[in-house]
Amino acid sequence: MRCIFSYSEFSAFGNIDDYDGFRIDIMNNGTIYYKIINIDEEVKCRKKYTMSNLSVKHIQNLIDKNKKIFKFCDDLDNGTLDGTGHKFNFFSNKKKKEIVAWNIEESKEIHLIYMIFLFPIYLFNKDIRELYRNIKQQKFLLKIFYKISAILKEEGYILDINKFKIVKDI
Repeated sequence: MRCIFSYSEFSAFGNIDDYDGFRIDIMNNGTIYYKIINIDEEVKCRKKYTMSNLSVKHIQNLIDKNKKIFKFCDDLDNGTLDGTGHKFNFFSNKKKKEIVAWNIEESKEIHLIYMIFLFPIYLFNKDIRELYRNIKQQKFLLKIFYKISAILKEEGYILDINKFKIVKDI
């Protein structure tokens, strides 16, 4: 049994309450591991679910067809600082790619701001070019993430950037 995809959401400095985020691991045998974690990365809740082999195959095929994700930056800084962290792990054959992004759901707005205000200095500023590359990679990363979410939804699970829940018993 091996992991094919994992995702975790966490805050930069933690929250006042016990909840700091969650992690989901999808295994190649259809097992889904879900954990709620606190600021100290202690597991507060652990659950195990299942999904069909066909859905596992769809997720694995999606990752395999989008191999360019394995060439992405490990740390996708979109310039927002702090906030909510998102860690994605993709597995294909013997390859593994871990990508950390911050405030990724804000990337659409950041892309628009970039196009309006920063494009004139794009050609002359290396930092702005790097920021733009990261934002483009974040947009592609979200595209893959939401396709995986759609596959999970067919199985009765909701996976969003900030939550995971069951919508029906399988």
